[in-house]
Amino acid sequence: MAHINLKKDPAFFETFKTWISEHGGTFTDQLYTRSTQGEQSRGITIQPQGKAVASALFIHGTGNDITYPSISLYKVLFKQNIRIYAFDLDGHGYKGSSLFSQQMLPTFVTWAVAQTEISANEPLFLIGHSLGGTLALAHAVQASKTMQGLILISAPLTLSATFKSLAAESLSWLRPSLWQERKVYGTWGILPALGSFKRASFPIRLTYPEVNYVLQVNDAVDTLALDLISKLDSISCPVLLIYGTADHIVKEQNAFDIQKRVKKSEVLSIKGATHFSTIFESEVSNRIGSFIRAHIR
Repeated sequence: MAHINLKKDPAFFETFKTWISEHGGTFTDQLYTRSTQGEQSRGITIQPQGKAVASALFIHGTGNDITYPSISLYKVLFKQNIRIYAFDLDGHGYKGSSLFSQQMLPTFVTWAVAQTEISANEPLFLIGHSLGGTLALAHAVQASKTMQGLILISAPLTLSATFKSLAAESLSWLRPSLWQERKVYGTWGILPALGSFKRASFPIRLTYPEVNYVLQVNDAVDTLALDLISKLDSISCPVLLIYGTADHIVKEQNAFDIQKRVKKSEVLSIKGATHFSTIFESEVSNRIGSFIRAHIR
């Protein structure tokens, strides 16, 4: 797969960075060493004006990156004085040189946490979307005592990424929340998991020649889930599970399968929301903000 390394971010992300500056925040954007071979992944830090009350680390999902589809969520957290960290998964996004591989996925969240400037006594909340949620869940099994809370958005234990389920997701276009995001990304920018064709990351930037991306993602989720199921009861931090009732790729039942194994967990079901539209719902961003504020100690 061709290596696409754009010198300039798309207009919607440049606009977002300007918005942060106009609201008194600072935006740090740099490359971080991801492997012993010197491969790098892009990471951003969004610092609100004054002292942050907590930090949130966002892990994006399949075919997405740090610019999409999380800008509205970033804004809500920023307004609540929460510092935001986000890193591109290997092979995703506009910049960097890391390559996507199933073998590297399980190490990603632990690596991302290590790149932040979060002190030992600072509240850390982990937010994972779709595949990023499964990775965040796996990290929480090992490190929940170091976290103040975990938020999962449409995170799969079981995944149905078939032609039939993807076709059913076409109903996403009927959701007002998705159309509202045109104000952020533009009309083409709300194409599910792809964003605007102008993003030039379709759906990822760089992978090993022999890797089938979709099969690798499916295998990664299956492998992680098999290992996770018996360990979920070890998670000690509060957990918020957010799922759409009309999600055909990651069915709502995933939330209840996790909830019955994690003591301090709660489910927010978004009626009629699909896999592609759930993260865009204003109820989701607002609930995440209130969840974080409620669990800051």
